[in-house]
Amino acid sequence: MYKVLGVAIFAIAVAIGVAPFFTDCSSQGHFMTIGMGTSAMQVPMACHWAGRSELAVGIPLAVMGGMFTFTKRKSSLMSLSIFAGILGALAILLPNNIMATCGSATMMCNTVMK
Repeated sequence: MYKVLGVAIFAIAVAIGVAPFFTDCSSQGHFMTIGMGTSAMQVPMACHWAGRSELAVGIPLAVMGGMFTFTKRKSSLMSLSIFAGILGALAILLPNNIMATCGSATMMCNTVMK
């Protein structure tokens, strides 16, 4: 039971960490232009940075999925469950409340990350 849960947590964590790399506006060729004339620069949109912050949640969650798979002690499983719940809540809160995503609700980054 716990091995299946550990593999599921690992798979979800990999999806949380990797999916934003392919669905943010930068990967679709969209950038913000700052400045005018010859000093204009293209910089990544806000969803790019929200996606990178999801990587900071996905890596520890993937490690926890691996630990879930190999641990057998009930106290360790309880601690890992609590920590996985907290990281899961952070993964949900990052693109919704903590970090900004693009303003357009129809952009790919909003539909995938939120």
